[in-house]
Amino acid sequence: GKDIGAARYGQIGLDLDASGAIGLDPEPPGCRRGEHACGPDDGLGFDRPSGKVHGPYVTPERFKVAKGTGFMLDSNGSPILYFPAASTKPNIAQVNNFVTGGIPANTVNQTALFNSNHNARFFMRPSGATLETDAEERSLKRVRAMLGDYGLDGALNKQFNESETSNADSLSYILWSAGPDGLFGPEMEPKPGIKFNMVQNPTDAAGWKSNQRAVEACDDIGNFR
Repeated sequence: GKDIGAARYGQIGLDLDASGAIGLDPEPPGCRRGEHACGPDDGLGFDRPSGKVHGPYVTPERFKVAKGTGFMLDSNGSPILYFPAASTKPNIAQVNNFVTGGIPANTVNQTALFNSNHNARFFMRPSGATLETDAEERSLKRVRAMLGDYGLDGALNKQFNESETSNADSLSYILWSAGPDGLFGPEMEPKPGIKFNMVQNPTDAAGWKSNQRAVEACDDIGNFR
């Protein structure tokens, strides 16, 4: 696939929360806000039990790092994304409680398990000099689908007589790489070489299963799959 590095993503319009990619910051974004559990010692971060500072659990010089942003990159040059989970797990069977996000801000559930806005821009697709249609909504739905919500309502429940499960529901954080194609999440528009596309607004079991197939065919890598 085409190598897409952090610099390109930095040029894609809306940036809801650019700090979700793992960088060389010793205190990760999820911990600054105080709303989420901290990650694997916060990406490249430091463990601070009882205020004591420890060294990083990963060695920065052994990873590729994007110049100018400090983002850690995978072997294909794409940033490694970090999604902190809420410190208190909500009822993820309720709509918008498993994965929230998007705009306007009043649609974001601050108590949801995961917030796609931590890394929203990485899941948008460019279209010429601008963004694809419904870029913010599609970004959110790509995250939802990848985490097992094929009905795209922000919950793990039963839709169209199909039951949803996810390995992410018990994680305290998600680490996410785009994989060889350099793109985060499945495609929604037909493109050469893409066999399965997501359905943005599934209305039946066929749409639900299309999203499941698109996710299964996606080459993204993470601790949730």
